[in-house]
Amino acid sequence: MKILVIDDDEYSQKFFIDFIGILGGEILNAYTSEEAERMLFLNPDVAAIVMDGHLGEKEQNTASLITRIRESYKGPIWGNTGDRGVIALLKEAGCDEVFFKTPGKGEKGIRDQLDSFFTRK
Repeated sequence: MKILVIDDDEYSQKFFIDFIGILGGEILNAYTSEEAERMLFLNPDVAAIVMDGHLGEKEQNTASLITRIRESYKGPIWGNTGDRGVIALLKEAGCDEVFFKTPGKGEKGIRDQLDSFFTRK
């Protein structure tokens, strides 16, 4: 099962690579919006997307990327952000759920979603 991880932070990428690998998934990585769109074009069988709420300095938040992805992708998209101000924007754009990166708790919300997703399949 392919999971696309869209995040410009190396720590977050490593966290998801390690966790998804434990669950037996295949990880596709994208660090920019352009890479994410290219990965989805080349891999239309992506089962789920995990993405950061902000990518790099050019893009204030990833709402516009989510909107573009939702034009053709119908699977689950889980957002992950340290900026409470973009949670509602990301949900409105098409994220199924957005998790706040709580200091000291890591990405528990997304980890729980992924665990549940893999056990259902």
